[in-house]
Amino acid sequence: MGLIRYFTKALSDHGIGTEKFIAGEIFAALRDDDGARLNTYLFAQTNTPDINILCLRDYQCANYEDDLDPLTFALQHAKPNCAGVIAKYFPHLLADENENGHALFARVLQGDSLASVRTLIDIGQDARKPDRHGNIALHYAAMGAGQHGILPYLVQQWNVRDARNARGETPLMLAAGSGVTESIDWLLEARADIHLHDHEGLNATMHAIRGAKFRAASYLMANWGRVDFRHPMVERQKEHAHAAREFDFVDTLFRVRQRQEKEAADIAAQKQAESRAVHQAFVLKHGGYPAPITARFRL
Repeated sequence: MGLIRYFTKALSDHGIGTEKFIAGEIFAALRDDDGARLNTYLFAQTNTPDINILCLRDYQCANYEDDLDPLTFALQHAKPNCAGVIAKYFPHLLADENENGHALFARVLQGDSLASVRTLIDIGQDARKPDRHGNIALHYAAMGAGQHGILPYLVQQWNVRDARNARGETPLMLAAGSGVTESIDWLLEARADIHLHDHEGLNATMHAIRGAKFRAASYLMANWGRVDFRHPMVERQKEHAHAAREFDFVDTLFRVRQRQEKEAADIAAQKQAESRAVHQAFVLKHGGYPAPITARFRL
């Protein structure tokens, strides 16, 4: 797919002229992005070599093929200079959402280009602004495998590692549910909270288990992720993992159950010891056990 096809529209449909200076800027930006490959890139898959059609101001997102507008296309394909010029003359593209409600950052992150993400930020886009689903850029980056430095960059730039979307999900939960261990590792290193729960009461480990991402679940459990063994989903997924010969997950799940049962027993014993200590302190202070309540009323 060539970039021009996303700008192409018959001039006769609109009855307007083109603005050659805009086309010139776009052309120059593409030269900066592509260098010697510019001509091949521009004209390989288009029947219209007229660069002037790039500057139609009234070209609407609804007309783009594959739900991919020119700005998103340029950013996904690592054309930051071209994207900057397009955003300058077609600012409505910055605010457009696709039919799934995904904002520009979400669409651009599919291209795994850190340069494009930096371009978006440079032209004033806020990576912390949520879309209609409550997701920010970090949520989408966490779900993408091999984000080539994008996730660490976003984590380091803004302290939003535990941001929640409309369902109460954090980036770590989405990374776990997607099984992206690279993102999980980065988020844990950035001190994302592994124990937070979404609106359904599920933590990151439970998201991985629900999504049958057994390796991610094992990794989270090895990093002290807790499992709610009362949830019927856990037993079902355990059987699924056994059938799929994911024995590492099954063994890890068994060890985590033992660990959590021991922790619960230790906490109960500690509370019992604290209760005895309080009782003994009362006896020592008052020289005997307190009188029964009924006996006090008789006095």
